[in-house]
Amino acid sequence: MTDHVLTATNLHFAYQSKGESLTILSGTDLALARGETVAVVGASGTGKSTLLHILAGLDTPQQGEITLCG
Repeated sequence: MTDHVLTATNLHFAYQSKGESLTILSGTDLALARGETVAVVGASGTGKSTLLHILAGLDTPQQGEITLCG
């Protein structure tokens, strides 16, 4: 079994804009193993910063779970 230092499961996040919901993350999963190097890449507006904000605890997902070191 891999020793994960961070696990994100089924993350969902949406912004409200002009009375409409803009889905940014929908069912996103991520698992980072100890010693692993990763990069978050993608086109503008695809949720990279939102994902990092959630992982850092700056934003709260509407659904899903984040586990650190366990």
